[in-house]
Amino acid sequence: MNQLLRRKIFAAALEALLFLLIRGSDLASGQQFVPATDASAPSPHQSPAERTGLSPAARFAIQRAHQALEDPACRQIFLDFHDSAGRTLQERLDALGWNAQRYLDSIRFDDSEEPRLCREAPILAMTVPGGRVVFLCRSKFSNLIRREPSALWVTVLHEELHSLGLGENPPTSEDISRRVAQRCH
Repeated sequence: MNQLLRRKIFAAALEALLFLLIRGSDLASGQQFVPATDASAPSPHQSPAERTGLSPAARFAIQRAHQALEDPACRQIFLDFHDSAGRTLQERLDALGWNAQRYLDSIRFDDSEEPRLCREAPILAMTVPGGRVVFLCRSKFSNLIRREPSALWVTVLHEELHSLGLGENPPTSEDISRRVAQRCH
């Protein structure tokens, strides 16, 4: 990888991290996964229509991801990937006593402000491993809803995996999304 590309990637990653830290009151602290207490447990499934402030494309993607998780074959993604301690993401769900849909319901999705990274990098969403807030690139979601709607809900599931503690590189972002698409179509 050439030096210029490495610098651009580093700058984009740093910007994403800073953006997430600025919104830090909504994020899990550090990369340590802390199971939610009863006080922070999600309410029963909240339909995407009830998720105020989200674009129609974001609501569609979350709803479709929720539906995909009804399929046991799709839920295998939580056995396919591990956190930094080597535990499967299913083990993390089990520690919470939650299923994948309930965990998805506990994530706060935000597409109200679009970081510059959304305009400059080929990403659709971002979070930090263990974070409970996922930032969606609103304009990209709105553009893809007509052309490639499956990319949107695959992205939501991809980010759910990161929220449960999955890091990246390895596996690459492309590998994660490919596995989600294979298991969940």
